[in-house]
Amino acid sequence: MEVEAEMGGGLLWAQGGWAGAVLVRRMVDACIEGDGQAVQGLLVAHPWLANARDAAYFDRTPLMMAAREGHVSLVQQLLEAGAQLDLRNHNGCTALY
Repeated sequence: MEVEAEMGGGLLWAQGGWAGAVLVRRMVDACIEGDGQAVQGLLVAHPWLANARDAAYFDRTPLMMAAREGHVSLVQQLLEAGAQLDLRNHNGCTALY
């Protein structure tokens, strides 16, 4: 599946429809819930999800959500998968603040 992401605007389009946005939502929900198995499966199948943004969550990344919920093992897992610490949400905050 070819995916284009506009990093600043939260726009995510997957060829053939909005399937990419559904994957982003699954990833973010798994990070909120602390579901490491789901996160790992999604990252193996779609590595780009490590730095995806969810427009419904104010352009927050999976790393931001895992950190916010205190899921330390997921934070480590996402960092090892290439999640970037310096990405900012629409308020200018990173996963660190």
